Amino acid sequence: MNFKCFLIFSALCMSSLQAENLFEGFDPKTGWRIKKNDKIYPNIKPVYEGDRMTLFTSKTSAAGSLKLMTDKELQQGETYDFYFSVRANGTGKVVVNYASKPILAKKLKTQSLGLRVSFDGDPAKKTYKCTFTVSEKKDPAMLGNFVIGLGEFKGKINLHSLKLIKSNGSQDVTKYGLIEDVVKGKVSSVTPTKKKTKPSTPASVKKEAESVPDPVKQENNSAPKSFKKSNNIIEI
Repeated sequence: MNFKCFLIFSALCMSSLQAENLFEGFDPKTGWRIKKNDKIYPNIKPVYEGDRMTLFTSKTSAAGSLKLMTDKELQQGETYDFYFSVRANGTGKVVVNYASKPILAKKLKTQSLGLRVSFDGDPAKKTYKCTFTVSEKKDPAMLGNFVIGLGEFKGKINLHSLKLIKSNGSQDVTKYGLIEDVVKGKVSSVTPTKKKTKPSTPASVKKEAESVPDPVKQENNSAPKSFKKSNNIIEI
């Protein structure tokens, strides 16, 4: 009986550990860093209230011209669920990325580490869940961080209630991760745009087309031999 209780207690402890929120106690005022192009966004002033941060932008640009960043080193190969609530009252896309940044060699380029998804502006309050698997860093001299790209969005955005836990692994995850509206349950992903290709014609259709007589050729073959074409002049 005691051994059975021990097993149950151990299972509960393991479940508790798996559900540990790695963003517990997150303070947006000290946790988020704002990186921006000062020429495009000279007067961005966030407003903080509890665990909420609100920003207003009146123009759009490249996604990376205005972004929120917070450091979070995660274990390579592990799958995580990243939750957040947002009210994005405006137009355009908001990009959510987990990436590396240089900490020693500034010449190193940032690298996406398993998550790059987006969602459209919506005045309604939304709660999103991003599921992703942390990929290998190209260089160990890099630090993992979450990046919220706001350059393509125009309007007022309110972001709060961050939660990060290890995933139970019930979903298939692409190399760019997945984003899900927790209420609607709609899953999508961001992948590189593929060039459109023309549909290929089946071989059977090609053969059928080749076997159909060309009416122009038939007409030319049935014409009298005395008619000769040369340099667009008909000689008789």
